[in-house]
Amino acid sequence: MQAGVAGALRNLSVNDEIAEEIATAGGIDALILASENHPTNSDVQAEVAGALWGLSVNDEIEEAIAAANGISILVKAAQNHSTNPKVQARVAGALRKLSANDENKHEIAQSGGIEMLIKSSEVHVDNAVVQAGVAGALSNLSVDDEIEQLIASHNGIEVLINAAKAHLNNVKVQARVVRALTNLSVHEENKARIASTLGISTLIESSFEHSESAEVQAGVAGALRNLSVSASIAQLIVEKNAIQSLVNAARIHTTNAIVQAGVAGALRNLSVNEANRKLIIQAGGVAVLDAAATMHADNEKLQIEVAGARRNLLGEQKPATNLTQRNNKPDEPEAPSGGSTNRKDSKGKDSPRGRGRSPMRRPSFGLSSSRRKKNSVAESEGGTPPPDATTAPTAGAAAPAAPARKPSSTGMFGGVFGGLSRRSKSPTPRGTGQ
Repeated sequence: MQAGVAGALRNLSVNDEIAEEIATAGGIDALILASENHPTNSDVQAEVAGALWGLSVNDEIEEAIAAANGISILVKAAQNHSTNPKVQARVAGALRKLSANDENKHEIAQSGGIEMLIKSSEVHVDNAVVQAGVAGALSNLSVDDEIEQLIASHNGIEVLINAAKAHLNNVKVQARVVRALTNLSVHEENKARIASTLGISTLIESSFEHSESAEVQAGVAGALRNLSVSASIAQLIVEKNAIQSLVNAARIHTTNAIVQAGVAGALRNLSVNEANRKLIIQAGGVAVLDAAATMHADNEKLQIEVAGARRNLLGEQKPATNLTQRNNKPDEPEAPSGGSTNRKDSKGKDSPRGRGRSPMRRPSFGLSSSRRKKNSVAESEGGTPPPDATTAPTAGAAAPAAPARKPSSTGMFGGVFGGLSRRSKSPTPRGTGQ
């Protein structure tokens, strides 16, 4: 009965308005209690995770789920049912949505969520739904510098690359992996790890395989932009035919400012090398930069990137300030920051061109705090919980006993789940004025 009711709530929560009604009626606490009362029942755990995934439609509900111990409950469910693909896919999906809220990121990490997500990816490498959820969650979490390093220390980079290689034809997996690699490539040590674990070839393969996907192209360009800060890695990038993939992306996605900014930034870094400048010009790089400048004439930040790349390519004496960006909004690049890149080369001579050190960040795949274009994001990035996994559920070890609570005699779900938790109040839906 518990699994059936939780499953019904999961189905109802697909509608955002109904999701808010479920939350305000005590549904969050009821679901948490059901999970705690049935830790070894994989059906209950899968349905509860799916319902919490579906309920995560705004900041208030996401924060209420976290306040009600929902993040810890989700992580424990996945740990106790590590071989069950349905539980793993729905927990990963829920954590992806919850991790779009900045306040939840560290709680996920502190609850063992990073290790859980990486293990889930390793165990279910052939399951595209699990891989998409894990990659999306790691992408959101890796926006934070400390968590970025935690992910890398638990072999998250290698896990993401393996996922991309196992699901080359799956655009959702590819989009989320390349975005995660964009964020993870901010740290210098991670750049070398990505380059040494076939990460560059994975990025280029993804770009060519999914040339029509703006999300994939934006992620690939952003990652290449960060990686190409290193001169040695820049040459590896060129050897993998990245210049052509970048120019192709700019030609296909002329109206997408994120793609254009990533391409311009990557070409800017790569054009420090004279041989690369020739290759970029031969591939049509100047033409796509000019087209970007014309198409996005009102985008000052993009104009700066394009101008810097053109200065490098055309060999002007004035050194181009070559910067990458930290993106705090999914669909709008922030202003570049940093200083002049007029630096010394290996022989101590002034270099007329250089690379910047300010990285590009690209959060978040779930509904972010801005809640932009809620319906279109859900449709394009899998915001709706997936259908049931076909593999039969497998029960795991029991979770630690739930703390004692004083049951509530009120609430829509009290009679079904046996009393509600009093740990937090459910949020008031937005727009009610209450």
